[in-house]
Amino acid sequence: PEATYVRMTPDGEAIVWCPEKHREKLNLELGAQPTFIPSKKFQYIRLENIMFILKGQETDGFQRTGAPGRDHLCLSIVSKQNELLELQFTSEEMRDLWAEALRD
Repeated sequence: PEATYVRMTPDGEAIVWCPEKHREKLNLELGAQPTFIPSKKFQYIRLENIMFILKGQETDGFQRTGAPGRDHLCLSIVSKQNELLELQFTSEEMRDLWAEALRD
C-alpha cells in the first residue's frame, strides 16, 4: 500500500487524505480555506457522514491486502455513502487516539 497523508480540515468538518507526496499541496489548499470546500484533488469523509469505525482488519480491503498480526494497528472509517478509509498506524496507542477522537 502507498503511504497516505491524513488530516482533519482546519474547521474540523472532515477527514481528508492524499498520497504522501502531495502533502504540501493539500496543506496549502486547506490552509487557505476558512471552511471546508470539497475538491477533486483529495479524498474526504465529512465527520457527520461517518457511519462506523472498526478497529482491526475487518473490511474487505484489509482482508485482501492486510498484514497478519497487525490488527492492533489498523482502523477503518466507513461513511454512510460507503466511502472507506483504511489506516494502519505505527502504534496501537495512536490508532486508539484516532478512534476515540472520531467517535466523540
